[in-house]
Amino acid sequence: RDIRTTRMGAIITKRRKRLLVLVGAIFGLYYYTSENFERRNAAAPVHQQHHRRRGENHHQLRGGNFAHFFGRSNSNLSFREKQLTHLLGVENEWQPGFSFVGTGNAEERGRFLNMSKDDGDGTYDGIGIGLGGETNAGAHNPAHENSDKTFGVKSIGVFHVFRKPPWGGGNQFLMALVKEFRRRKIKVVENAIVPGVKIYMANAVTFKVDPFREAFLKSGKKLKLVHRLDGPYYSARYNKDPRKEANLPYRAREDDRVYWINNEFACASIFQSKWSYDMNKMLGYDPKGYLQIVNNAVDDTIFHNRGRQPFSRLRKTKIMASSWSSGERKGFKTFKWLDDNLDFTKYEFFFSGNVPDGMVFKNIKTLPPVTSEKLAPMLREHDIFLAASYLEPCSNALVEALASGMPTVYQSGSGHAELVKAGGRSYRRPEEIPAMLDEVVLRFEEYQNNIRVTTVSEAADGYLQVYAACLS
Repeated sequence: RDIRTTRMGAIITKRRKRLLVLVGAIFGLYYYTSENFERRNAAAPVHQQHHRRRGENHHQLRGGNFAHFFGRSNSNLSFREKQLTHLLGVENEWQPGFSFVGTGNAEERGRFLNMSKDDGDGTYDGIGIGLGGETNAGAHNPAHENSDKTFGVKSIGVFHVFRKPPWGGGNQFLMALVKEFRRRKIKVVENAIVPGVKIYMANAVTFKVDPFREAFLKSGKKLKLVHRLDGPYYSARYNKDPRKEANLPYRAREDDRVYWINNEFACASIFQSKWSYDMNKMLGYDPKGYLQIVNNAVDDTIFHNRGRQPFSRLRKTKIMASSWSSGERKGFKTFKWLDDNLDFTKYEFFFSGNVPDGMVFKNIKTLPPVTSEKLAPMLREHDIFLAASYLEPCSNALVEALASGMPTVYQSGSGHAELVKAGGRSYRRPEEIPAMLDEVVLRFEEYQNNIRVTTVSEAADGYLQVYAACLS
């Protein structure tokens, strides 16, 4: 009996030790992914932070799952909601919407935060130039026609992590839009919920929902959210075509999250193109509230056709393409085909942007991404733009080229046709491009005269009408 009691005591002790180890591991995982750990990590010496950053994305994915699904901050969510709201990390562009992410010194951060001046009327143009001051565009640019309508909207909030250019097209458009709002003396609050501002705008899923939900409920659900949509992620991130695969059961988790947010908060939904709206509907998603389609626009003090190099058929025709992303959808297989097959005795081809690792061109000249101020003169020096991306909702690179007076040859089957209209020709296969280029060269002036783009003033009118409808 004594031997049996001793054995049982040893077993119990062993199990207790295992339990303590398990509890310690659970606590360690929770603390490792908590705010306290992040604060302590941020307070570490700079050289230690540098070594930690090398693996921080990996740690977010490995450890962050635990705190997200079992932490107290999400205890009010169902397991499905936790799945939908799970942040995947910075490399997937799911950035917190209540903080500015950027680089550079304090002056640069202030510039691209679009913060209001302390010693003025509280307005700022969003690019770091005070209202009424000289712009970087140069004295040769005459003032463009603008609408001054506010449609009764006095203030709005915008949830967006503004990035110092060069950056993606959505960032460029929102900088131009905020600049236009402030030109009209509309107060714009960024990444914060403040008293007196009743209407806010957010992109798809790139903002944190919990702080907005808290403020939304405290206001008695009186706060309004205008949801700016594009995609779907099903196409933009996973290269799937709803026209071919919508009957399959697969859906992108990001799209599920978009419409969970949309159905809970949105008073209106703004799509960047009719193509984008159609693809979302094809997947079975139903946007809530007022519906408006507003194409992206560019800052027309930077991208314009004034001072273009005259077109001539007595020299080589200059083709240009640009892209911030080096992803598969941006048409690099097409560029590679052209590099091997285009007649370079007739054409020059220049590409500005990021190129996939390991891709080298023999004939196409390349340049890394540049700021808008440097890109715009390049566009005015070239003749024809090639938009080779596919499954593209509303390409800002294409809008920049059209605004610069460039007829376009574009890949059919996405939002490009809505932007180009009669200002260029489409193709389905790369083999068709040389003939399309020849056609545009032959009728260059006609195609150039047919270019029509949405101005940032028109885009602002479209957005403000939606805000006014929500507030009425």
